[in-house]
Amino acid sequence: MIYDKDTFKIVNQCLDTLVIGVRCYNPQIIHGTFATLLDNLRALKDQAKNIKTFGDKFVKSDLGLNFGDFFVSSRSSGNYLAYVKNQDISIYFANSNLLTNRYHLKIEFRSKFLLQYGHVKAYEYVENFIKGIFLSYYEINILRFDLACDVANIRFQSDDMLRFQTLRKVAKYSDIKDFLIDDEDKELNLEMKSTDNLNYSRFLKTDGFSFGKSPFMFRIYDKIKQISQKQISTLIMLKWQMNGFNSQIDKSVFRFESEIHRPIFKKFISNLDFPNNDYKSEVDFLFSNLGFFWRYSLSFVKWHDLSEDEINKINSLNLGENTLSKYYKKSETDITRFDLWGKIMRFDGDNLSNLQKYELISKIDTTKAKNALKSFVSSVYSNIGFDLDSFITVFSECEQELKEKGLSLHEYGLLKVCGKFVDTERKQNKRGIVGSNHFKPAIEDHILDIYNLFSRLKSNDAPKDDNYYTLKSTLDILHNIYKGNY
Repeated sequence: MIYDKDTFKIVNQCLDTLVIGVRCYNPQIIHGTFATLLDNLRALKDQAKNIKTFGDKFVKSDLGLNFGDFFVSSRSSGNYLAYVKNQDISIYFANSNLLTNRYHLKIEFRSKFLLQYGHVKAYEYVENFIKGIFLSYYEINILRFDLACDVANIRFQSDDMLRFQTLRKVAKYSDIKDFLIDDEDKELNLEMKSTDNLNYSRFLKTDGFSFGKSPFMFRIYDKIKQISQKQISTLIMLKWQMNGFNSQIDKSVFRFESEIHRPIFKKFISNLDFPNNDYKSEVDFLFSNLGFFWRYSLSFVKWHDLSEDEINKINSLNLGENTLSKYYKKSETDITRFDLWGKIMRFDGDNLSNLQKYELISKIDTTKAKNALKSFVSSVYSNIGFDLDSFITVFSECEQELKEKGLSLHEYGLLKVCGKFVDTERKQNKRGIVGSNHFKPAIEDHILDIYNLFSRLKSNDAPKDDNYYTLKSTLDILHNIYKGNY
């Protein structure tokens, strides 16, 4: 492994995946409103099937639940009647209106949703959605969760495979199962084994490693490469930057990720009744013990700082397991060696809180702003020619038009931010998310300017326009926040 002890840094830790199962235990709801919802989903699914196109077909509906629009698929999977999704979650509705061992809903949280709002606020939103269907007559089971730790300025090489010891075998994507009903637990091999390229390498040799299969997996892989290949959201890179990542200097980020399914999780709750004095539910237990499950995950795979000479000897000699163990033991007891696992062991308390910064994630979207500016410049030059003064001409005329309306560019910008603030507030209130409006800091920083602008518009004899009502809504919301009514 290539690393620099001075520039080694953790740039993100998070709950990256969460899948829950929901059972309702009230027969009146199951045979009443839930059965009606299933009938509605059947009709929407049939509408989607009639769309003349290839692949997945979707129709848009709010399902009568007042939680925004969902896309209802023409397809479903397994014993599920319907599959619906929005930008935050995917939901599978069971083909059942009976009290059975099956889950009535299976809900998958999107990684971006968890990253942007944090697992606590994201779950609050989803629970409000569930209450809209089952009121308070439901129970939630944890089906799967992934914990992730992103580390900058390390890079793995092919011979790093020999530095690993593991309790788990290699995993393939086809091995990953969805434990919707409790599966029998798997017996774990409690003897640490050394690894080799043939048995334990799943990715290209230097892109990462994977250990285990369901119900437990542990992966290490090049996160930057995954982002570039899959063209997934760069929101994660913004979070890295907030935690000290500099793309000009820090050239690599590797993700350490554990995947835990219900059979493993169930071991730790088998003697617990919910609610009790300590935990309200399985979800509460998980959120309160993320650090424990991360340390538990690290116990299944170890990385040792073996020297190049030791690696060469392992490569060149047919060493027995006992001899190999001596090399690993020597590395563990040598305090001058690099303790990678010790560096990433913490996953709770202040350390986790400092790395989250959820409310800041959406505060700045530089990429969108740059694209908007490029679009503006492109529009200017394509419409009025290539005169070097074209940009200044349009800019000046915009300033003049705003001045005629009694506004400066700064005030116009504040109006736009206030509009975004109010729109975001309405959307989040509709979703049941409270207290995470990412435009709030920008509003607070300019509250005096906003108040002065509002006062000026208020005293204007002209009829009240949209700008006035946007500012008034912003101030009303902030007033409620500071009174504690938020």
